[in-house]
Amino acid sequence: PFVALNCGVIPRELIGSELFGYVEGAFTGAKRGGKPGKFELASGGTLFLDEISDMPLEQQ
Repeated sequence: PFVALNCGVIPRELIGSELFGYVEGAFTGAKRGGKPGKFELASGGTLFLDEISDMPLEQQ
């Protein structure tokens, strides 16, 4: 699969859960059953990180 992620529109607090996903109950408001991250969704395919230069350096 080809998975694209626009890094310029994701708040710095949420980029980790977008890239790596989370399990149920990981934080307040987490979806029931958790959510797979973009790395998992793109497994065996391509993860395109658009606007990665807009992310803070420590997260790049």
